[in-house]
Amino acid sequence: MLRVAFLAGLCALSFKVSGQTEFQLIGGFVLPHRPEMARLVTGHATGFSLSHWRESHGIWASEHGRWGIRQGAMLSVLDAGSPELGVQASALWLTRFPIRDRSHLELGLGPAWTSRSYRTDGPTSFALAGPWNLGLHAGLARRIRLKAPFHFTVGAALTHLSNGGLFQPNLGTNALTARVAFHWGSVPTQYPQVVQPPGTFERANRWHFGLRVGARDAGLPGGPLHPVSTLRVLWERRAQVVHHGPLPRRMGWSPVAAAQLTLNQSRRPESPGNPAARWQPAVLVGARWWVGNVALQFAHGHLLANASPDFGPGHLDAALVWRVRPECMVELGLRAFSMRAEHPVVGVTWTPVMDNWSRRTTGR
Repeated sequence: MLRVAFLAGLCALSFKVSGQTEFQLIGGFVLPHRPEMARLVTGHATGFSLSHWRESHGIWASEHGRWGIRQGAMLSVLDAGSPELGVQASALWLTRFPIRDRSHLELGLGPAWTSRSYRTDGPTSFALAGPWNLGLHAGLARRIRLKAPFHFTVGAALTHLSNGGLFQPNLGTNALTARVAFHWGSVPTQYPQVVQPPGTFERANRWHFGLRVGARDAGLPGGPLHPVSTLRVLWERRAQVVHHGPLPRRMGWSPVAAAQLTLNQSRRPESPGNPAARWQPAVLVGARWWVGNVALQFAHGHLLANASPDFGPGHLDAALVWRVRPECMVELGLRAFSMRAEHPVVGVTWTPVMDNWSRRTTGR
């Protein structure tokens, strides 16, 4: 693995492109987050990654002279530390948010592949059901050298691989790693301080009507997929500060509450003669964090009927929400019981009433 990483670094040095290129050496271990995972983790995880970053301008520019927000793509290869876990590769789209002058938080997601899975290698590799999964990434890093031609960064990251419960078994893997990064290319730019006019505080109540669809494997691994569909009514109390500049920016927290009705066909094997047992009404309370037209949503839900006897009625509902138009949003999310993903969902939401906050603006 180290020999492959060295050759990849030499190849990357031979290319000159705009922006900044980064090569990382990775070392750590896969967390045995469940008792059955302990026998799969027998060694340390090692690997490397190659990424390219560009600075974002306008709406993402820093107001107080901090380092600008960067967005980029990262290709990673990780030997997960045991023959049963195999080698994991991922292609992630990441955003780096500045924390003071030299540190940053990075968040991202993207497709991931593993060389060992239940479908390809049988019961000995039961952490992931199939070779293709979704990767979620979160990390913290700090620059320790900022002089040309090379820049160095040290940090730590957690990368989660899972299929969201679409196929079973789906224990998932959580790789906790330390990282040393070498950068070359354009020097990170420090934005000059920008004087913004005072922001305005806006409040509004909004009702959203949504449809979600998903699927999950039930029963023995490798069985047929069962559709899961949900009708939802969600109330949101928007309270946020709006800064009006060359590109207006909106950011803030919004409490949410929802009532929904789910038709869960994966319960058909448990109740073949009772269609009513597949309907799962629920109520949820939570919050959204809005940055521009994108929001992260986390809500705690409670099933009012037909809950699983193994996991109970309480569950987590998590989603990434994107406002496509003033009256329309799309979302990608999942429902999890006892921190175990039950099924992934995609959804669309219609908002019948618009206000000035929801209208897309490009300037004043």
